[in-house]
Amino acid sequence: MSLQLNQLVGLWGYTQYVAPGGVYASGGTLGVTAVVVSGNSSPYVTGYPFTEGSGYGTKYSNPTSATVASLSLVFLTDKVGSGEVPQWILTGRSSTPYIDAYDWTDASGFGTKLTAIAGRSANTTYMATRDDVADTSQTQVVMFSTSASGRLDAWDFNRSGSWGSKITSPSPAPGNQVQGGAVSTGLDYVAYNVSTSPYSEAFPFTGTWGTKVTAITGRPGATNGGNGSSFTSGDGDVIYGHSSDGSTLSDAHSWSSGWGSKRTSASQPTNIIPNTSYNQHVGKSQGETATFQGHDNNGTVKGLQAWQYTAGTGWGSNYTVAPSLPAGGGRFPSLSKLQTTVLMGSTPSPYIFAWPFDQTSGFGTKVSNPASLPPGSSNACAISSPQDGNR
Repeated sequence: MSLQLNQLVGLWGYTQYVAPGGVYASGGTLGVTAVVVSGNSSPYVTGYPFTEGSGYGTKYSNPTSATVASLSLVFLTDKVGSGEVPQWILTGRSSTPYIDAYDWTDASGFGTKLTAIAGRSANTTYMATRDDVADTSQTQVVMFSTSASGRLDAWDFNRSGSWGSKITSPSPAPGNQVQGGAVSTGLDYVAYNVSTSPYSEAFPFTGTWGTKVTAITGRPGATNGGNGSSFTSGDGDVIYGHSSDGSTLSDAHSWSSGWGSKRTSASQPTNIIPNTSYNQHVGKSQGETATFQGHDNNGTVKGLQAWQYTAGTGWGSNYTVAPSLPAGGGRFPSLSKLQTTVLMGSTPSPYIFAWPFDQTSGFGTKVSNPASLPPGSSNACAISSPQDGNR
């Protein structure tokens, strides 16, 4: 498992970081098979079977011993390669042990809670995973935080179902709060947003941390770093969100083992009022064709925007706004492996949204809500395609 834009997941209601909540979808060669939402209200983590083309199934039984708000979510699989099936689900939290892990099956949902991680001392507001191609018995879990310490760390996770050792932290540490990150498709870099200049940073990461990449130039900063980053397939670009600059909230830089030049900015849809961006998700299974961004919206009903995107070239036209958007903040929109469904968490009820999606024509009619709604606001959404190994 590696990580990328599916990665993600996390975060908050504010910033993804600490936050509060997420939505995560498990998937396979046949598309999405399960969706999990995390948030601030008990039972904090809620899951549903999900079938692309028909929608939500009956809610899974709640996990045991989930006692605090869940800030982020990620699934892990038991092996590297095609045909992977999620075996565990991890939930980030703001209090010790700062991350929980459960056995998982798509058939029945949450299973036994695993023995706690040792040595984690910072809130886990985002997570990403990386397949260890040199040692297929383990994967690495990269953790992002807004805490003063532990802003960027990683642990080994054994595919037998237990935590391994903490990996020595990168140096120098990020200069401020880390706000959303991604692992490259080549499994050799981690890029992330920070709340102060230069707003985006990156390190080589191949199971150990390398020397920080030369600083990005020309990156819009606005009031802070924004809440999401993502590598395109082939790692030719890094797309990122940013906050409150009064125009577009999505931008991109070219990438080739380091930061390149800024892509021409996306056009801002005229019927969306941007405020704070919440994650950037890029469809990867058939090359870059679309990118999605949820955001706060100053009380309007437009909490999601989407554009056509071509890796190595940049932004295309924006899609027509999705129907039945939440009247409040959209959180972490994600495109399924089949590129036929978009899922998104939200701060107002019903707390999770889904739409059919066509790469040419855009959004279809909103999928009917699950019969039993999540208990409260969610703040992030991610979809996993296990055979990619990227979470």
